[in-house]
Formats: sequence, C-alpha cells, structure tokens
Amino acid sequence: MHRLGGPDVLEVEEIADPVPGPEDLLVRVQATSVNRRDLWIRAGHPHPAYRVPLPAILGIDLCATVIASG
Repeated sequence: MHRLGGPDVLEVEEIADPVPGPEDLLVRVQATSVNRRDLWIRAGHPHPAYRVPLPAILGIDLCATVIASG
C-alpha cells in the first residue's frame, strides 16, 4: 500500500525477496487475510497503534513456510 484511503488503494505487487537479518525469518506466504486492523491502517485511523510508514504491506494473519533464517 503506497497511500491511505479506501479499497482502491490496495494493489498486488511483486517485490524482491528480502534478506533476513540475524533474528529474522523469511517466509513464503500461502494464504493471508484482511482483518479489521488492516482496514484501520488502510483508512489512516488516528490511533498511534495503527499508524505505519508507507509503503506498507498489510496482513498479520498468515499461513506460511519458512524458507530462510538469519
């Protein structure tokens, strides 16, 4: 997501695989969901817990396989 707003700001993008840091995992996501937290972030909810730097990747609930560790 590159900007705040309605559903029209959501896009599907290909990004380069990041290199995991020393305490990170790189995962391949098989499925994810959009939950209320994601909707509040997308809409620019004023609560500090829902402010994220842009661009942002939404989704905290996922099903994934670990493919690398740092």
